[in-house]
Amino acid sequence: MVFRRIDAHTWAGTGNLMSNESLYLIEGNERAVLLDAGTVITDLDKIVASITSKPVTLIATHVHPDHTGSAINYFPELYINAADTVGIPEFMPEGYKGEFKFLQDGEIIDLGGRQLEVIFTPGHTPGSTTFIDKEARYGFSGNAFGSGNLLLTGNFSTLAATCEKMDKIIEKYDIRYLYPGHYIGNNPETPQRVKDMLTLSRDVLSGKVQGEHVPNAFAGLDLLVQEYGVRIYYNSQALK
Repeated sequence: MVFRRIDAHTWAGTGNLMSNESLYLIEGNERAVLLDAGTVITDLDKIVASITSKPVTLIATHVHPDHTGSAINYFPELYINAADTVGIPEFMPEGYKGEFKFLQDGEIIDLGGRQLEVIFTPGHTPGSTTFIDKEARYGFSGNAFGSGNLLLTGNFSTLAATCEKMDKIIEKYDIRYLYPGHYIGNNPETPQRVKDMLTLSRDVLSGKVQGEHVPNAFAGLDLLVQEYGVRIYYNSQALK
């Protein structure tokens, strides 16, 4: 099996709180990785065990509650980017009894017969992380690029650096697309989208593009820029 996507709405009948999040079970010959745990998915460990008999490691693309919800408690370890530890008190469930372990930028996760490269891609959160399968020529990016609708809690300088970094990796390994954390079937991240997000970030930093005010802003992100088919929500701190 190459990978299996688990969508929260698939399991709505089990009493889950849904946030239209997508989880990915990536399987090698020896072990598997589960990327993200959704908001509330009852018996997620059992769901995963019904798909693969291999040992499974839980990794979070970032620590927002729709990716590290209550189902993390089914797993004894959770791997994250250490930069996102600042968000644990605010966003993650209290009382996680498992062990936090930390990813390293550029490390290789060997699943047996396939490998994932860890790429730190901050912007959406300080510790947002993307995982690349170079042989398969695709990756998994969580919310790092927003599927064309990015919530930027960091700043544009960081986002521009992330897009420039990912653009180089995409070109080097001929990556065709990145599967996002809210995948609805027609919104994978493409090489062009990453380029467009880089262009828009530079346009904002140079003053070429100005944000418009957003009423009833979500999470304090009260400004919006939208060009090249890309939308970025942010606040004034993102310009510093």
